[in-house]
Amino acid sequence: MLHILIVCEFPALNGGEFSMLSTIPFLKAEGFKFTIAAPVGGPLTEYLQKKDIGHLPLEFYNKENIRYKESELHDQLKNLIQCSRPDIIHANSLAVSRVFGPVVKELGLPAIAHLRDIIKLSGRAAKNINAYSRILAVSQATKDHHVAQGLESDRVVVQNNGVDLTRFFPKKTTLFLHKELGLPLSAKLVGAVGQISYRKDFLSLLHAAPEILRLSPEAHFLIVGERHADKQLIIDYEQKLLRLAKAPPLSGHVHFLGRRNDIPELLQELSLLIHPARQEPLGRVLLEAACCGIPVVATAVGGTEEIFYYKEETPWIDLVEPDSPETLAASAGRVLSFEGGISQEERLLLHEKMAQKFNIVVISQQMKEHYLEVVRIQRPS
Repeated sequence: MLHILIVCEFPALNGGEFSMLSTIPFLKAEGFKFTIAAPVGGPLTEYLQKKDIGHLPLEFYNKENIRYKESELHDQLKNLIQCSRPDIIHANSLAVSRVFGPVVKELGLPAIAHLRDIIKLSGRAAKNINAYSRILAVSQATKDHHVAQGLESDRVVVQNNGVDLTRFFPKKTTLFLHKELGLPLSAKLVGAVGQISYRKDFLSLLHAAPEILRLSPEAHFLIVGERHADKQLIIDYEQKLLRLAKAPPLSGHVHFLGRRNDIPELLQELSLLIHPARQEPLGRVLLEAACCGIPVVATAVGGTEEIFYYKEETPWIDLVEPDSPETLAASAGRVLSFEGGISQEERLLLHEKMAQKFNIVVISQQMKEHYLEVVRIQRPS
């Protein structure tokens, strides 16, 4: 039995956390043991308690909300390693991988860096990440971006995220969201799911929304997610979204749903998912929506084209350029205008396409091989 210590920076449950957590039940059944090192409090702590997964406190910020120095973070992790004695360290994000690269190098433990972001790297950051036994990139686009910035290509392996096909599959619409929001049953629900941030670019969606409404007057827009950053720029950004949503012609047609725990059920109610991100290594909600057989209009950035490798085969998937509300509106209006909407047969076809590449059972087995391989690399017989 191998003991994996997974290191997370935030106590949140976003795409990166869900992608990591979704493999744990399958790997526990194979005899692996998992402990999560992460800040205490928030949805992640609640989830770990509910699922009986070990949790060790690793705090990145003090009580005054000032981030600890890297040396202090290193000491925290070393203490946790000494207490828990894991066989493998798994840094679950690029930021965590960068911070703890020196600890990995010093202790010589088998370690995995998981790259779930496409961002600029400094030379020092690349050096720290290269200290890991293996570097997983969630898409080829993610790998290419970071290898160009100095990561050692032979250490970086593309490892897609997976989706639990028993939770995300086409089901009949129940109209529960229409009833919850007090909307007419004829309303077409257009959803956008993700953290409220510049990268997700919900502003482009709201700029496109008036034209989408002109083309499809029954459209209602659902923004699912919340703001995590406390920077004033992001607070102002959120306030701008709220102002636009309340003003004509959007007033009454935009609904902010915050964080939801019923995403599999919520996706089933959508006529369309719009994902206007400026950058997206491998959008989890895109995988989930397509597995549910929901039409998708997304920006062609990062790994999105790798998800929708079959987009030319179906009119229900469209990829558009980023930062272009006009293009977004035209594509969304086209999809919503199809008489009768997507059929059950077409929904099942979308599901099958995703199942071929992103089945969580297969992805979990691939993760098992990564864990076994890094132990062999670091501790050759």
